[in-house]
Amino acid sequence: MGTNYYLEREVCPTCGHAKGYFHIGKSSYGWTFTFHGFRGPYDFEEIGQPILSYKDWLEVLPSGIIKDEYGDEISLEKFKELVEEKKNAKKNHTIYCRKSCPEHAKRDCWLDEDGNSFSSGEFS
Repeated sequence: MGTNYYLEREVCPTCGHAKGYFHIGKSSYGWTFTFHGFRGPYDFEEIGQPILSYKDWLEVLPSGIIKDEYGDEISLEKFKELVEEKKNAKKNHTIYCRKSCPEHAKRDCWLDEDGNSFSSGEFS
């Protein structure tokens, strides 16, 4: 079981509708946090920059509101704590994919300079 996290940007104070809605990644029991990466211009057009590392996400996250898939808001500090707490989990999505589906891993998965797992493909 896991929980997805999203960044909402340009949220209307009246109706709560977000102009931008971006998948940050997923926290799953027993796994390190898996980030959603954005490599190509069509992927990150609305974000304004490629997202290839946790540091890239940390540059973008203050521009909006972080929410989980249930609509609950989470502060940037709590999100950082979540990612940090999961760093020592036994399983890592990118490493798992490199072993079990190398073609997928070559195309869609990578580790950033700090060992954080990234996937550019869709995942739930």
